Amino acid sequence: MAEVRGWCPGAWHPMASGDGLVVRIRPRLGRLSVAQGLALCEAAERYADGMLNLTNRANIQLRGVAEADWPKLMVALQAAELVDDDPALESRRNLLVTPNWHTDDWTQPLHQALCEQLSTWPVLPAKVGLALDTGPEALLQQASADIRLELTQAGQLLVRVSGHTQGTVVASVDEAVVLVGRLLAWFASVRQQQSPPVGRFSRLRAALPAWAPVEQAPRAAAAPWVVGADSLKTAGSGTLSCPGILYGAAWGRAPAASVAALLSVHKASLADASTDETSTVEGLRVTPWRQLWVEGVLPQHLPGLILDPADPRLTSDACPGAPYCPQAHIETQPLAAELAVALGGDVHVSGCEKGCARPSAAAYCVVGEAAGYRLIEQGRASDSGQGPFSLDALWQRLSSRC
Repeated sequence: MAEVRGWCPGAWHPMASGDGLVVRIRPRLGRLSVAQGLALCEAAERYADGMLNLTNRANIQLRGVAEADWPKLMVALQAAELVDDDPALESRRNLLVTPNWHTDDWTQPLHQALCEQLSTWPVLPAKVGLALDTGPEALLQQASADIRLELTQAGQLLVRVSGHTQGTVVASVDEAVVLVGRLLAWFASVRQQQSPPVGRFSRLRAALPAWAPVEQAPRAAAAPWVVGADSLKTAGSGTLSCPGILYGAAWGRAPAASVAALLSVHKASLADASTDETSTVEGLRVTPWRQLWVEGVLPQHLPGLILDPADPRLTSDACPGAPYCPQAHIETQPLAAELAVALGGDVHVSGCEKGCARPSAAAYCVVGEAAGYRLIEQGRASDSGQGPFSLDALWQRLSSRC
């Protein structure tokens, strides 16, 4: 049985893995300026494995950091204002922000007000998090979150607890922040009444308190964004309104050199007055789909970045696998790449039964075990399945599906 860890790596609290330390960066508002993006890419190439590992929390992880290099990495991240100076606040800033926010909506003031209250919140399990889905479209309803700040169909601000289809309407940012604080304090108390204490709101058996009535549903979810040149989006009517391109990356691993090349379009355009303004990069937004929305750039084909919406790797997932994760039994990403092409996507290859890369079901899920490969069809890594098989036997089993 693989060890299930109740925490995720942070910047000030990195996690040791098979390839070195794993350091998590939580971009404020899910966005990096051009300067921040270039600084992060430089740090990834100098102190890590040269990849930006995008997570389903819209965070970025750097892997392969040597312990001796971690202090120097932190200096670089602090200089770029990519981490909080206070380690306690950094670990609590678990806020998933919709990538389509703009300066005229609720998102920015909500984010600022919540960050100002982080130090007042009770000590909570590390994975408890909030989602701010208050942009022009509802994009985060499938993302994991314990408390959601959303909009009703009429545009009212809504606070909704995980596991409930309706939430509490609030009239202002201040009212929303107060309600979130009360819900977190309530959770910190009642979670201890279950044995063992639960780590997420969705596992509570207790009913919500009367002061948090479930009275209205959120607005309908929008269609998912699609990578490529035809997926231009706007950030709304605010000052950050601009076109953008959604770039995919296999397994969420974006080469820092390619991302830096995109960001360098901004620097080139500033130096050359004849450069087409539409090619100027304004910033990066990290999405919970492990993709990057690059603000204001013409599509460019660069190594490791995906623009083809039909690429089967976009619907497939794989964890780092062996030898990078000490709990993994198999190499994952090379096999996932082969299976994705052979099966047309919707593949999940997991090094162990935890299924870190994909909590949802996949058409074909392959799990590494000490004795070989377990196959689950239309299921999750934690489900029972067929096998274990040798690698050759696994391919034979799947040959009729290819």
